[in-house]
Amino acid sequence: MVVPSSNQAIRDYYRGCGRARTGRCPPTVTPRPAEIIQMAATAHVFARYLARPGQEEAVKAVLTALIAPTRRELGCYQCDLLENRIDPRELCFVERWESDKAFDEHLEMSYVKSATAQLADLLETPLDIRRYHIV
Repeated sequence: MVVPSSNQAIRDYYRGCGRARTGRCPPTVTPRPAEIIQMAATAHVFARYLARPGQEEAVKAVLTALIAPTRRELGCYQCDLLENRIDPRELCFVERWESDKAFDEHLEMSYVKSATAQLADLLETPLDIRRYHIV
């Protein structure tokens, strides 16, 4: 968060909670004017996997093994594996990374390359990785 640069900005910041003179707001009130907030440029990634018929458990095992080491990577904020409720052959990683560079470095990890090689014969369609950012 960027600190307000002027006394007027500081007063405006605290005015929302009625504590402009003391500079302290109750914990339940967090005024956050748009001019003093900066959103991190995170990379949101969706990676979709479609298992061949009968290979659902094998694909799930390979992907589940990726979760713990991925979550330990410094640039990883989120890594969740989802299963489609209607079609259990479809699995999807929902990930949030510090940056595109952090995700690119993740793809170069030996355990990710190993899993990608293991999945080659287990998937019906090629891996579908899509990157998004907040608008």
